[in-house]
Amino acid sequence: LYLNRVYLGAGVYGVDAMSERLFRKPAASLTLAESALVAALIRAPSTLSPWSNYEGALARSRLVLRQMRVQGAITAEQEAAARATNFLRGPLR
Repeated sequence: LYLNRVYLGAGVYGVDAMSERLFRKPAASLTLAESALVAALIRAPSTLSPWSNYEGALARSRLVLRQMRVQGAITAEQEAAARATNFLRGPLR
């Protein structure tokens, strides 16, 4: 319920809505890297806006990925592959 209502910046509420806004697809279709970027916004949506602070949002998403690995949710290989994602080549808008 929280993830459907949390403010994520740019006038967007909810993970699915932000997923549509950033990547033009539903949250269920996001890659690991894309999911980490959306999850990263929860901490400070205005400060970490990928439109005004791309590097900050990217750094926070890498922290999310690291914590996922540390907690055993993903492997080191999955983390490395997600960290290598270049969102500027994708549909980030």
